[in-house]
Amino acid sequence: MRQKTEDIQFAEVKNTEASDNLADNVVDFLETYYKLTLVNITDKASGVASSVVAFMAMFIIGIFVLLFIALGLGTWLGELLNSPMAGYFLVAGLFLLFMFIIWLCRKKLTIGFRNFIIRKVYE
Repeated sequence: MRQKTEDIQFAEVKNTEASDNLADNVVDFLETYYKLTLVNITDKASGVASSVVAFMAMFIIGIFVLLFIALGLGTWLGELLNSPMAGYFLVAGLFLLFMFIIWLCRKKLTIGFRNFIIRKVYE
């Protein structure tokens, strides 16, 4: 009889240790999950931010390239037409046409840009 009482007490102590160990494991798991989530969010945010910065740099450089091409084209057309103003007006009309085309395609461009950002987030 005494042996059974000692076994029951030993089992109770063992169960208490197991539940404490389980609680520690759950806390460790939650801390690890939190840290992993934080690392994933940081990784996604830095990926999106670097893509946006690279896009903006390419956009600014593209604007300068477009500006110099427009100046060169305007000067060349002005020499062909013997009127610098006519050359620059033709180039301005060309840019106005491009703006109109972009305005017509604005929904597709917006969706494309949004999809680009979403792809970068879930990459």
